[in-house]
Amino acid sequence: MEDGWKNCGFQIYRSLKRKDGTEPGKPQLLRSQSFTADTIRKASVQWYKMKWQLTGSANDLWGEEVQGYAVIDAKSPLQGPLEFFRPGKVNQIRVRFFNLSRGDDASDDFRCAFLKFGESESEGPLDLAFSTGRVSCYHSTASLQDFLTALDGDEDCTRDWALRMPNNYYALADGIRRYPKCRTELDYHNYATFTVKTENGNKLVRFRLHGKNDVGSRLSKQEQEEAWIIQRPDIELPMDTYLQQRLRDIAKENLSMKLQVQIRDENENVESVFDPSTEWEETDFPWHDLADIILSYSVPKVSTERAKYDFCSFPAHIEMVTPEGKDNFGSLVHIQEKVLTSSTRKKHKEGELPTGHKETTFLVHVETGNHLFSGTDAGVYIALYGTKGRTKKILLDKLFHNDFERGSKESYYITVPVIGDVKFLQVFLIGGKYTFKREWFLNNIVLMDLTTRKLFEVPVYRWINDKITIPTGEAMLLQKERNSDRKYIRQIWLDERSKIYPWCRQDGLPGCIDIETYDGLPVELKYSTERQIEKKKILADVLIKLKLHKYTTVFQSFDSFEDFKTMSEVVPSSETSNAIKESDRWRTDEEFGREFLAGVNPVMIRRCKEPIQKFPVTNDMVGGLLDRGKTLEEEMKAGHIYYVDYPHMAGIPRNGQLYVTDPIVMFYVRESGVLVPIAIQLSQEPGPNNPVWTANDSELDWLLAKMFVKATDSHYQSIYSHLVQTHFLMEAITLSMHRQLPPNHPLYKLLIQHCLFTVASGQMGRDLLVNGEDSVFSKILAIPGHECDLMRKRFKDFTVNELIMPRAFAERGVDDEKLLPNYHFRDDAMLIWNKLTEYVTKILSLFYKCDKDVADDTELQAFLTDLREHGLRKSAGPPNGLPDKFASLPELVEVTTMIIFHSSCYHAALNFTQLDYFSFGPNYPSCMRRMPPSEKGVTTMQDVIDSLPNKSIQAVCIAFSSYLSEPLSDERYLGDYQDSHFTETEVREILDWFSDEMEKISQSIHKRNLDLDIPYVYLLPERVPKAAGQ
Repeated sequence: MEDGWKNCGFQIYRSLKRKDGTEPGKPQLLRSQSFTADTIRKASVQWYKMKWQLTGSANDLWGEEVQGYAVIDAKSPLQGPLEFFRPGKVNQIRVRFFNLSRGDDASDDFRCAFLKFGESESEGPLDLAFSTGRVSCYHSTASLQDFLTALDGDEDCTRDWALRMPNNYYALADGIRRYPKCRTELDYHNYATFTVKTENGNKLVRFRLHGKNDVGSRLSKQEQEEAWIIQRPDIELPMDTYLQQRLRDIAKENLSMKLQVQIRDENENVESVFDPSTEWEETDFPWHDLADIILSYSVPKVSTERAKYDFCSFPAHIEMVTPEGKDNFGSLVHIQEKVLTSSTRKKHKEGELPTGHKETTFLVHVETGNHLFSGTDAGVYIALYGTKGRTKKILLDKLFHNDFERGSKESYYITVPVIGDVKFLQVFLIGGKYTFKREWFLNNIVLMDLTTRKLFEVPVYRWINDKITIPTGEAMLLQKERNSDRKYIRQIWLDERSKIYPWCRQDGLPGCIDIETYDGLPVELKYSTERQIEKKKILADVLIKLKLHKYTTVFQSFDSFEDFKTMSEVVPSSETSNAIKESDRWRTDEEFGREFLAGVNPVMIRRCKEPIQKFPVTNDMVGGLLDRGKTLEEEMKAGHIYYVDYPHMAGIPRNGQLYVTDPIVMFYVRESGVLVPIAIQLSQEPGPNNPVWTANDSELDWLLAKMFVKATDSHYQSIYSHLVQTHFLMEAITLSMHRQLPPNHPLYKLLIQHCLFTVASGQMGRDLLVNGEDSVFSKILAIPGHECDLMRKRFKDFTVNELIMPRAFAERGVDDEKLLPNYHFRDDAMLIWNKLTEYVTKILSLFYKCDKDVADDTELQAFLTDLREHGLRKSAGPPNGLPDKFASLPELVEVTTMIIFHSSCYHAALNFTQLDYFSFGPNYPSCMRRMPPSEKGVTTMQDVIDSLPNKSIQAVCIAFSSYLSEPLSDERYLGDYQDSHFTETEVREILDWFSDEMEKISQSIHKRNLDLDIPYVYLLPERVPKAAGQ
């Protein structure tokens, strides 16, 4: 036996039998035969059960319950499909300790423990019962009856029972514990045999809870000779509940145990393998560490009494073995459950506190969200967890008052035991699931300890349907977290989020959440109710106006450009849209060029440094359009030639009735600084049927060629630049953030407001625009059913450098303001980018003091890995450009700035421009209804009109653009941080500074716009929502 202790039960039994003149001890496993019939045996057990219930003879059965965590070993011996035993998994647990038959902690007794995987008071999902002693004192219904009779009687009864069988004496000597110092020092065994499915096949398993000093309270050899005698120690007699008192102060020192298992092959179908009164020899089947059991808080008595255990129900992949034969050992677990869980004691009053505990009063301030239906009619309870203990669940309620209504701010006083500094809390919603509204949007909770005057802020800003465990508000890196419970809470939070937000891998596209439609989204990722209503109202208003003019059902062509103008007036006009239509400005080359710098898709233009082989533009073709007196080649070298190319549109199937091309456009920066188109090729491959069109051609030829370019740009902007590169990418980033960063991580707090509704908008984009035969894209674009082909072709070439603005502008050769003036998107973007970089650096530097802090942050590295390997994973093409690891603070700052800018500014520039440009069809047609021209000099005005979208297509385009571009009333804009998740004073000062800087940028943009014919307003900070949640 370990540590030199030996069970002398068999030896003593034989010795005592000889003294009595009886036969020597019988074999260890010989069964006693009861004369009682099975029905009488069962009735007898029920009688004992009822007796214990009515008399309360086991008056300490409720025992002491503690809660904590089971941290599965990194080399879990039961690794397999059973989630509880996944390596590194952190499970919340409750453990109840109690004496089997006596209320006096100092008396000799069997000590028992219940282990629950879970923290709730309800049964399961995996409950295990343990007792001291390596073998059970009973193996059948009859032997259980005998054992209970012995426990209920005096010492003579116990002696008679022990001497009846050698294995009885052995079990008694093995299981009795005398005056233990602490319950967590003991070993507790579960006598059932389980089948567990592992990665190496099914295994037979037994469990035990392993303490650190089990030998210290076992019976010595001398004491074993009279093991049936119930004693108390002769030294200073402790009070009879001293073990309870030691566990109640558990928060001061986290106690720990080990959950261990013995494992053997499933094919060993020997009866003794399953016999609870037979141990598995440790030399043959050693104990393996399965989990560290960390015990952190004593559970209030009221909660202990309410807790229920079910030892007969198990999750998938684990089951209790019931061998064939006359002895159904598995049934004993059922009997054990009924007997051990049926005893009761006088219940504690709700307000009763343990003797000697001091009290304090907390002021609890609760703020409910202001969204529609944010309030709740359920009962709201909270439980506080501090450095010295925890409270029971406390109802927050005012008499004759309707608590927790939408937008309400309520205050409550609660008196609780002193628990030290609050580290985290739980919020519970109880009742109301089927009778009235249960969901609740909780903004935040502020706690003030009126004794110490300490303030604890808990930002939440999420929906609650059942319960939530949330840490107090201070941001903290995992490696700097000193409170072990908060560390475990972080891991549990992330495990839950990984299940709630599973990846769906779309080959060749960014990862998304694994659901079918928007309705399947978790509630906390959906749009707010008022946002859903407002978006539907915007769409309904536009559709009603269009239907009143019978535009939505008319498939005929427009008669003139004026008819297009008339339809565009159905929606509110802006200064930009009016200026485009005024005096046919939209037809000019100057406006065409301006829109590629400050229009709906200002991220396409590139500098042309050398001739493009597939685009054979010569100096003879365009020399007369160059106003500096230089050749085309000289202008290229000087940095005055630019181009836009759509190679990914080539090869995408068209629907045969609507048309779109894959053009290349060449631009020239005039000496005045104005950008104008000088050459267009409507397909990628040059040839006799694919001429190069120039401004020297007829006005209508040139106008029609520009319209085909705009139709292609419309496809490209709608499908890729906007939907994929804004919404799908932000959806992937948001999912990785939720899956890998806990809510008290500083990066989570920094990013969360920039990720609001982004998953909802991504999924809504798939549902509304792409999926199904009735999708918006199928009605207005020329590649219905093949939008994803374009997405995949373009995403194949994607790298994150496209999202890092300084690199993106430099890579495209458009970063020089002197060479390419009037690029207002670039100018405003860089103003905000530079200030965002400074802002992000200021905040992250508060938490990452050096590069080593960045490299050592395992949660941060997991976020990066998840994003690289799942969110932005590519099946082909160059790598996505994300680093293998964040190694320095500047590297982290750059990626963080990229995320914030992309969700706010990049999205604003591509989203809120749509109605201004798409509402007037001739300027930006969504598709063309005639094949592209292949012969010069034959185009008529009627050809141009008939090539443009018909009234029905244009009506859908206007409705779609209005639906996406209309600002919503609940938007939060750059610089507005009234709902910040940070509680630190230093961060709030930075937020105030950033708001002031955004105001300065806004003033500079307004000043610049005074000199522009068409002001560029889309990156004004007060018009840039913080998140791409449209």
